[in-house]
Amino acid sequence: MGIVAGGTAIIGTILAILTFYFSTYLPYINGDNTAATETFTPVLEAIPNAKAQHDTKPDPTPPSKPDSLTAEIISSDTQGVVPATFQFRADVTGGTEPYTYSWNFGDGGSEESNEQAVSHTFEDADTYNVDLTVRDSGDQMVSDSIEMNVDEVSEPEDQDEDGYTVAQGDCDDSDPNVNPGAIEIPGNDIDDNCDGNVDEQTDADGGDGEDGITDTTPLETTVPSNVSS
Repeated sequence: MGIVAGGTAIIGTILAILTFYFSTYLPYINGDNTAATETFTPVLEAIPNAKAQHDTKPDPTPPSKPDSLTAEIISSDTQGVVPATFQFRADVTGGTEPYTYSWNFGDGGSEESNEQAVSHTFEDADTYNVDLTVRDSGDQMVSDSIEMNVDEVSEPEDQDEDGYTVAQGDCDDSDPNVNPGAIEIPGNDIDDNCDGNVDEQTDADGGDGEDGITDTTPLETTVPSNVSS
């Protein structure tokens, strides 16, 4: 009897719960109760709206790619005479830093460094192609080249055509009577022979006076070709 009574009580409890559930919530589920419909409608509408917003949401923006790597050689000059020293600079844009610079100067000299500005001296006259290669950290690589013209030192001209140039000791290349081969003429206030002394005069023994001719005694000599008689 006790077991039967207990079972009956449990079944009664379950039936009571089911009765309460169906009598309370079933109208809301079927939409028969206005208040329940007003309560659940915003929620039910929000679900498809949220899905629609999710479906139309744009994909995340992919990371932008770096600009293409470019490089140009900027030179202090493109012409010179030996020994000719030039400054070079790599004008680099785009890519991903840091960059590596490789220079080839065309005369057997080359340099690889992290410096974008270098200098180089050409010892021989010639035409050279200076090449630059730049590599960035993303393994992009570009090159540029520039032509350099290096000449020999030009021979100085003999302006007065006396057979001597300034480089050969002509102290006045505008006067053909003044040059290292001319004879010094006393009293004309000119360094005729370009030895650094003006109107120097010595006697035959070097100026010690023992030959009877003082240093101030005019010397008798043949009139040189650069003096009019």
